[in-house]
Amino acid sequence: MSFKHPITRRLFLGSALSATALMLLPGKAMADWVNFNFLRKKGAVFPYTLPEQKWREKLGDEGYEILRMGENETSGTSPFLRNYKKGVYACRGCGVELFASPAKLMTNDYPTFREPIDAKRLGLSTDFGIILPRTEVHCKNCGGHLGYKFLVDGEGASMWRYAINGTSLLFISA
Repeated sequence: MSFKHPITRRLFLGSALSATALMLLPGKAMADWVNFNFLRKKGAVFPYTLPEQKWREKLGDEGYEILRMGENETSGTSPFLRNYKKGVYACRGCGVELFASPAKLMTNDYPTFREPIDAKRLGLSTDFGIILPRTEVHCKNCGGHLGYKFLVDGEGASMWRYAINGTSLLFISA
C-alpha cells in the first residue's frame, strides 16, 4: 500500500506537538479561544440591556458570573432542584417567562426541562468550552447564559432536554 503523501518524521512530530500544545492549554484559555457564544461577539445587541455595573448590582457576584460571563453553577446546588410548586420559571436577568413547572423533570444536577414555553424566547449558540461542541441556551431578551440543550435517547425516541442553571432563573408561583 502506498500513500500519495507519505508521513514524514517532520509531519508526524509537528502534528504530535501541535496536539499536545492544544491539550495543555488551560481550560479557560481554550474556552475563550474556541467559544462562539453570541454574547461575546462584537456588537451583540439585545432588547433588554443594562450597564455592566447595574448587572452586577442586580445579579450579585455568582449571578453575574453565570448569566453575563457564561459560567455554570456547581452541580446539585440549585434550590430549584426540589421545587414541586406550580408556576413559571423566568429569566433572572430580565423576567421573561421561559419554562412552565409541568415541563420540569426531577434530576440531581441542574433544573431540567422538557421544553420551553416558547422556543422563540431562547437563543442557541455552539459552545466549545469542554472541547466537544454543545448547544448553549441564552435568553433572547437580555442575552443571559441559561444552560445547555442536550439530546437524550430514551424509550425508542430522541428527546431534547434543557439543563438550566438555577441561578439563572426566578420562580413565579401560580
